[in-house]
Amino acid sequence: MSVRLTNVTYKYPAANRGVNDVSFTLESGKIACLLGPSGAGKSTLLKIVAGFVTPDGGEVFIHDKKVATGKKDLVPVQKREIGIVFQQHALFPHMTVAENILYGCRRPKSERKDFLLQLLNEFQIEIHKDKYPHEISGGEAQRVAVARAIASEPRVLLMDEPFSSLDQNLRAQVEQQCLNIIRERKLTALIVTHDEASAQTMGDLIIRI
Repeated sequence: MSVRLTNVTYKYPAANRGVNDVSFTLESGKIACLLGPSGAGKSTLLKIVAGFVTPDGGEVFIHDKKVATGKKDLVPVQKREIGIVFQQHALFPHMTVAENILYGCRRPKSERKDFLLQLLNEFQIEIHKDKYPHEISGGEAQRVAVARAIASEPRVLLMDEPFSSLDQNLRAQVEQQCLNIIRERKLTALIVTHDEASAQTMGDLIIRI
């Protein structure tokens, strides 16, 4: 078991809606999609797993370790061993592609060069390693963002609408490339999407919110 939520609830301040009694189990090495319309609470649920949002109730486990019991027993974000990919890349503008990818890398310095080259080759962005984010395309930037998240070697990869900002043809290409790498590395991933077709393509498990 990699991620387990039991009866997780969260109510948005000053709103009559929220996350209502959500439970699911995501097995290690599998990809799950949180599927639902805008405003359903998908991104909030992802942030609860990450530790950015504190649930009002329920339990959250990551690899059998309890990381939240409602507002108690909270484990900080940096200790949850997660990687995060946002919709808008969130790359550091003052860092090169290579520096962005290695930002969260925990490997010894002696191993980082080879590890970086491996990731650059996997994502086919080796020719961009010395460029800055404003010098590469949106598709390239999103591949860098996924590579950076993987470089931290997380137990769980969390992705919030990671490909929705790309045009349709490019989205399909980048999505498939990134998913192939995630599967080849046997990573556990939880992906937010509002697109039924994408969820069917990406997920081993679909969690409807």
